[in-house]
Amino acid sequence: MPQLPQFNQLHPAIDIRISTTNRLADFARDDVDFAVRHGLGNYPGLTSEILIDDPLQPVCSPRLLKSRKQLKLVDELSAYTLLHDEHQQDWRLWLEATGAQHVLWNSGPVFADSNGALDAAKRGHGIALARKTLIREELKSHELILPFKTSIKTGIAYFLVYPSEVLLKEETRQFKDWLCRAVKLK
Repeated sequence: MPQLPQFNQLHPAIDIRISTTNRLADFARDDVDFAVRHGLGNYPGLTSEILIDDPLQPVCSPRLLKSRKQLKLVDELSAYTLLHDEHQQDWRLWLEATGAQHVLWNSGPVFADSNGALDAAKRGHGIALARKTLIREELKSHELILPFKTSIKTGIAYFLVYPSEVLLKEETRQFKDWLCRAVKLK
């Protein structure tokens, strides 16, 4: 989203309409050219290209750690609220990878998507799992920090999904090429 003005400068004649929903797009009925989906990438009848596939790491507001005991050991997460997106299993996978023994992976609020979990983390309500690509600015500004360095790959990624025929139009090809480059540069 922050880079869309760059696309508009490069291609002022191309209008972009963005709709955010967790509902799968019906490309035949919804007048949609592309969708970004968080999943395994298996979308029958559609082309899917990986956009973001970096590992998940715990993130939180530095204020959260200032007001409480500092985190040194993974099992100390049991004293904190774990924030979940729709993929609640991510915390289980991360805790297993770190050897945690005493943390309830399925406790804490569940948000419809990672934006809700990250917003709660920024506000100091707990610790979320995030991909560095999606929080680069927040890490740079210290709005969010990484309390642990351990990261995991889950097999779930962000995919650009589309019917192959949309690339027959020059403007949709330009948008797809720009989006793929913009994500890689992030």
